Amino acid sequence: MKVLNKLKIRTKLILLITFMVGCTFVIGAVGYNYTNKSHIALANIYDQNLVSIELLSDVRTQARANYANALKLMVVSDSAAQDETKKDIDARIEKLKNDLDEYSKQNLDSKEKEQYEIIQKKLEEWYSIFNNIRDLTDSGKTREAVNVFQESGNDIFEELQTCIRDLADYTMKEAETTYQKNSAADREAILFLAILIVSVTIISILFGVLIIVSITKPLNKLVVFIKKTSNLDLVYDNSFEKLMNYKGEVGIMVNSVLEMRNALRNMADNIIAVSNNLADNSKDLADSTDESSKTINQVVNAINEIAEGNNSQAEIITKASAALKDVTNSIDEVNKDTLINAKNAESSLEIVKEGQKAVDITILKMQDNISVTGDVGESIRELSDLMLEVNSITGLINEIASQTNLLALNAAIEAARAGEAGKGFAVVAEEIRKLAEGSTSAAKEISDIIDSTVTKNKIAEENMDKVKEIVTEQEEAARITKEVFDKIKTSVQDIADKTKNSSAVINKIDKASREISAKTQDMAAVAEESAASSEEISASSEEQLASMEEISKAADRLSDMAVELKMEINKFKI
Repeated sequence: MKVLNKLKIRTKLILLITFMVGCTFVIGAVGYNYTNKSHIALANIYDQNLVSIELLSDVRTQARANYANALKLMVVSDSAAQDETKKDIDARIEKLKNDLDEYSKQNLDSKEKEQYEIIQKKLEEWYSIFNNIRDLTDSGKTREAVNVFQESGNDIFEELQTCIRDLADYTMKEAETTYQKNSAADREAILFLAILIVSVTIISILFGVLIIVSITKPLNKLVVFIKKTSNLDLVYDNSFEKLMNYKGEVGIMVNSVLEMRNALRNMADNIIAVSNNLADNSKDLADSTDESSKTINQVVNAINEIAEGNNSQAEIITKASAALKDVTNSIDEVNKDTLINAKNAESSLEIVKEGQKAVDITILKMQDNISVTGDVGESIRELSDLMLEVNSITGLINEIASQTNLLALNAAIEAARAGEAGKGFAVVAEEIRKLAEGSTSAAKEISDIIDSTVTKNKIAEENMDKVKEIVTEQEEAARITKEVFDKIKTSVQDIADKTKNSSAVINKIDKASREISAKTQDMAAVAEESAASSEEISASSEEQLASMEEISKAADRLSDMAVELKMEINKFKI
């Protein structure tokens, strides 16, 4: 317990938690150890017993299968079936040998080894008889093979099966014995683990109770110590010296409470001394404040008269300042409007300049338009002349086609006169006639198109002449517009210059009016400040007078409080 008293509460709790974790780890480690042992024991049972039983069972199965195959060899006369049976016999003999070899590699005791040797001998006897039966069967002596099987083979096989069964039963008993031993060991492990858990739980509870007592016992004593302090009992008590030796949080709190008690004791002594002095000085303060109150009352009356004069002066200056402020605002508005007009005039001047540029560009474009219109008109005239030439060529084509048609007609007549000899020439003449008619038709269509085109060209030529006249008139109108823009530019430039001059003059007037207004406002502010200062002085004096009266009353109350304070301090037990 003494060791625990030197530890902090946090250390005690950490120690308790560490102890609990250690106990849990021990229980887990022991449980894991026994579980691992049980797992190893089960693995040994499987490796040492169950595998052996499985191998012996397979040996019995293979032997019985070959026993059946031997009977089959003696019964079946078909050579193919006999060959299939022999293959199965060889495969099962090989499997049986492998099982016995694997069994011999197991961890066998002396009895199992002895029984294994007997099985090997019986198996060799069985193989000898079996091979004899097989040879007799191969040579066709089935009857003799049956006699050999009945006389010795059957008995040897039964002895072999009995030996294998006895060895399997012995192995089963050994497995059962091992299982019983392991079960008993498991029960012992469970019992030991339960006892360990109960023991660790009891030890943990006892250790936890010890930790709790080491924490709560000094805390209860500390609570008693704090209650005495709260009841203003500051008399020294040596029964708590033991708590001061604690190294943990309790020792820190006890020392802090002791320091607080010492501070309270010193404070009580000082308050008693101060309260005695306070009672004496409060009476002297009351007498002094009465005389000061009378003097301050006279000062207040004089200051009130000065404040009334300052208020009248401030009111007059304020009215003048307001009038000047209105004038300044009006001038400011005029100045703003003038600036806006100047900007508008400059904007108008820029717009006029842009308009002049647009008119110049329009005149240039119109001149280009007139030139292009003349070129287009000339091109239309040339096109009309070419169309007329094409029309004359088309007339010539019509004449040629007409002559060709007549020649084709004459050729057809001559071919008809020639009879059978002129049939080929008649066909050619017919084709020439059709070609001539097609040329005539095409020439007529071309002539119609040319006539229509010539008519439209004449209309287009007339329209181009009209367009040329209109564009010429537009050019003249654009020139007049340019002259008007030049006059507008001159007028707007004059307006902008005069507006700028007006703005400069108004700006000077605005600055002067603002300076006058500012000075007037300064005068009003000074007058108002003077009046306010007078009123403040008067108010301060009145407040000071009231304060003096309050101080006088407070001095009386202070004297009473000093008496009450002395009574309260006497409650401390020092």
